[in-house]
Amino acid sequence: MENNTYYEIEEALIGYKTAELAIYKQEFLKQLLAYITPLIKKKIKHYFGFIDEDMLQCGYVKSIELIDRYDM
Repeated sequence: MENNTYYEIEEALIGYKTAELAIYKQEFLKQLLAYITPLIKKKIKHYFGFIDEDMLQCGYVKSIELIDRYDM
């Protein structure tokens, strides 16, 4: 399991929030989701006992909503 530093995550978040072109926003969003995927999987497994693709997708959608609403 790869440990990401706070600096890397913050850099991706700032990049996502400040990117003007959609392709750059998409790349930063992919990075952010890769960073939080282990957390999403762990919480799904904790609450439901198994990981389902639909649950994982719901976790991604909610995470994207929260990232978009985050005020720097």
